[in-house]
Amino acid sequence: PAETSLEKPSAAKGRRDPGFARRQLASAEEKVEKFTKLLARVDAALAAPDAFSRNRDEAARLAAQREELAKALAGAEEQWLELAAEQDG
Repeated sequence: PAETSLEKPSAAKGRRDPGFARRQLASAEEKVEKFTKLLARVDAALAAPDAFSRNRDEAARLAAQREELAKALAGAEEQWLELAAEQDG
């Protein structure tokens, strides 16, 4: 039978299976932690006094990587918040 609901099948499954929902939430939390740690490492590298004078290309690469990590972190945090709200609701 065709899905009549506009929600994603995985979202509906998460409400029926608390274990699945907990695993999704744990996975989202791991992503937040991973991106937070990576972002901290890039920030530390960019904060080095000679970061830009030593190797401008590397500093530019790190700055671009930081921007991508910040976006990924924001997405992971949003996913975590949505999953946590579903689990609470």
